[in-house]
Amino acid sequence: MTYFIETKEMPCPMRCQAYAGQVTPQPRAPDAPDNLFAPVPEDHATHGRFDAAARNGVIAVNPAALRTGLLAGVALLAAGW
Repeated sequence: MTYFIETKEMPCPMRCQAYAGQVTPQPRAPDAPDNLFAPVPEDHATHGRFDAAARNGVIAVNPAALRTGLLAGVALLAAGW
């Protein structure tokens, strides 16, 4: 498995999408809390201005099951199925 140590080694689609996903053309509200040097006092949890674009679920695949299925498929093809 490959891990990217530096950002410059990461493929551009991944790097560009990660950056674009954090930027918005909307200006920050003047009364928005600032958490640069200290946590904001309110409980913001996982909510914010991106709530409308958020999804409730994710498709997850167990890598071990995927690898086993792939190996079984290759074995069947090799056996002549």
